[in-house]
Amino acid sequence: MPKHTLKKFVRDESTSGRLQIQPLDLSMLRDIAEYRLMNSEQLGALYHRGLRNFQRRLADLFHEGYLERPSQQKTNRLLSGSFVYGLGERGVEVLYTGAAKREMMQQVRIDERTALPHIAHTLMISQFRALVTLAFENQKHGKLARWEDTRSLKVLLSPRGWKTDLVPDGFFTIETPKGRLNFFLEADRASELKATFLEKMKIYWRWFHAGSCEEKLGIKKFQVLTVADDARRLEILRQVTKEADPKHEGSLLFMFADMASFSLAKPESALNPVWLTPKDDAKRVLLP
Repeated sequence: MPKHTLKKFVRDESTSGRLQIQPLDLSMLRDIAEYRLMNSEQLGALYHRGLRNFQRRLADLFHEGYLERPSQQKTNRLLSGSFVYGLGERGVEVLYTGAAKREMMQQVRIDERTALPHIAHTLMISQFRALVTLAFENQKHGKLARWEDTRSLKVLLSPRGWKTDLVPDGFFTIETPKGRLNFFLEADRASELKATFLEKMKIYWRWFHAGSCEEKLGIKKFQVLTVADDARRLEILRQVTKEADPKHEGSLLFMFADMASFSLAKPESALNPVWLTPKDDAKRVLLP
């Protein structure tokens, strides 16, 4: 009898309805809903699970409709060789009700058709978010107190329907014994022109010195972190950002790091002295 092989991006409905949803499943579904897209490597790291058995469970959730596997990912290995997952319609059913359910169902259908560059960009943000989450999981000197994604930032930065001049890729707050540190995140995959990136940095400069984020986000001070795909691109962006401040001297407001400096196996790498600024060539830590 031939062995039954499941197709990677087509659901097997022969066992539909047999899966019993467990508390761990619900937790994973919530995380994937928040991150929007994650791969199995990121999920395995967050839940400290062996990847082989964990991948089998994720596959079950996909075949039962709780998760999606965007088919566009099969043309590229993206951040790793593991599958990329988004929330599926049955996942929406178990997590949401009312208006939130309708909104998320619409988002799921959009994500099913999302283009490969968007998948790669979203995964890059998810990778850094997972790193920061894990880095502060058992950290005595700080904890991740807040994370806002682009969806929430678009609302928060556009009160009363006004259109914001910039929607960051993320925003997070680290709570330390010395106080709270706030960071905006930009994930760069070398798809933007240098002039476009510089204009973003100038907007951040204006926000900082005008106090624009105090009412909208409840913060007075912040730094802007940019993670790049490689060291060469990082250096280009760092040099470009010297023009963001009026004196063109380079500011400590902006910090840059190469994603290759970080590892999910050693998430504390995000706290190491790997961050560069336009000000000078000194490598700095995330938490002073």
